[in-house]
Amino acid sequence: MPGLLITSLLWGVLLAFGYRVFGDVLKINNPAYKGITYGACVFLFFFMIHEFFHYQFIEFDTIIMIGGEIHYFLSLVIGGMIIGLLNNK
Repeated sequence: MPGLLITSLLWGVLLAFGYRVFGDVLKINNPAYKGITYGACVFLFFFMIHEFFHYQFIEFDTIIMIGGEIHYFLSLVIGGMIIGLLNNK
C-alpha cells in the first residue's frame, strides 16, 4: 500500500499545481463549480481515455473499466471541488 499512497499524493499535488496554473482559464465565479469543472476536464482529457484503451484493448475487462472510470471521475471531481474551495481568491 505505500506505493498507492505515494501515487495518490503525487496525483494530488499535480492536480493542485495544475489548478494553480490553469484554473484561471475557467471563467466561473463559484469556486466549487470551477474546481468541479477543472476536475471533470482533467478526467475527460487524461484518465478516461487511458482507462478505456487499457481495459478494452489490453485487459478486455468491461466491469473493471466501468468501476475505474467511476472511481477516477468521482476522485477528480471531488478533489477539484476541494482545491477550488481552498484556493478561493
